[in-house]
Amino acid sequence: MEVQITNFENAAFIVFMALMRRAIPYFYLNFYIPMESVAENMGQAVKIDSVNQEQFWFLESVLPQEISTDRPRPSCTARLDTGTVYRRMKLQEIVCGSSHLEGHNDLNRKIITFPRLVPIIRPYLDFVKADSETRQTKTPQY
Repeated sequence: MEVQITNFENAAFIVFMALMRRAIPYFYLNFYIPMESVAENMGQAVKIDSVNQEQFWFLESVLPQEISTDRPRPSCTARLDTGTVYRRMKLQEIVCGSSHLEGHNDLNRKIITFPRLVPIIRPYLDFVKADSETRQTKTPQY
């Protein structure tokens, strides 16, 4: 027997993906990762309960360094930045964010925070002037 997501979960996923699809070009977000990482992610994704158990390669930061309205739109043939940092994260971390300690000793540690995808949508809702009813009652339930 197959187990599928509920109608509500399906609707929440569709709303999230539709908003992300619109926020990506608005904020010039960069989701490029090397093909080797994509292939490894696909291998992880087919495992049982991978959504909860497996880690996937993802960018440390998807936000561009500098945003200006007069800069040209990135081309579809853009190359990967050699300074880009990738790390393995669970899907929960990718969507909802995470923080972890990095460093070799207690004096040299710093907290690394990944800016989750959900807060990227909120400024986009400001841009499209979503009404308060939609923002406060509809969006949070998804």
